[in-house]
Amino acid sequence: MDQKDTTVFVVDDDESVRRALKRLIKVAGFKAKTSGSAREFIDSGHYQSTGVLVLDVRMPGMSGLELQKYLTNSGSDIPIIFITAHDDSQPRHMALEANAIDFLKKPFEGQTLLDAIQRALNSYSSPQGCQAYCSLICIMAEGNTISGFKTLSNPPAE
Repeated sequence: MDQKDTTVFVVDDDESVRRALKRLIKVAGFKAKTSGSAREFIDSGHYQSTGVLVLDVRMPGMSGLELQKYLTNSGSDIPIIFITAHDDSQPRHMALEANAIDFLKKPFEGQTLLDAIQRALNSYSSPQGCQAYCSLICIMAEGNTISGFKTLSNPPAE
């Protein structure tokens, strides 16, 4: 899948997180679309699109884990990267049971999220496809800020 044709969808109830991640994703050469809730994302129909989903764990209404279950039940194979500001063991355990590949704690490099996005995209070319390889990363953020944007001036080489 060509990076410039890839859309990364960010679903987070915190506008500052959505804005920061959208900026990072666009600088890296991806398209970016954001939603402020799981319901907004579902209503947009984006889950039927090709791309990658960066998804907050805790949101008002439907949680990220509930959205993941909804997507699975709907037959969507969009790869998911979870983000969270909370270090709760239950969501972490649930993510691990859903084949999480990593947990990252703040501070993290912007490149770390971009690498996770690339791994998610690579899953499209695996023999099992995305449904068998759904990338889940829990990024532990403190407060309303995401650190590690020093890679913004150095997007990944092609």
